[in-house]
Amino acid sequence: SKIPSVREQFLANTLSSPWRRNIDVIPCLDTMVFQRWKKPIGMLLIGRRGSPASVKKSVIGWRTRLASQGLLAVQTCGDPEIANALKEVGLHMLRRVDDMLFCKWE
Repeated sequence: SKIPSVREQFLANTLSSPWRRNIDVIPCLDTMVFQRWKKPIGMLLIGRRGSPASVKKSVIGWRTRLASQGLLAVQTCGDPEIANALKEVGLHMLRRVDDMLFCKWE
């Protein structure tokens, strides 16, 4: 049987969580949303969809929406250039779990 991806597991756990009312799952390009987002974000998951440059654009766009000490989880799909792009914009890598990098602003 197929092993669910990290994203699939995250979504399944999120939707069945007692904290579901505190979690917003955005099923579209984040670049369409971050300019209008008002609530502070404690943890943001960015699913990979394209180049390191597109990931940098997403991270930079969400930066002012993250709460103090907010965390980012970024899906890398095994691409080492994603980690380099995150470092270039000033993110500090905390941990790698499978194909997810957990980071925060320095």
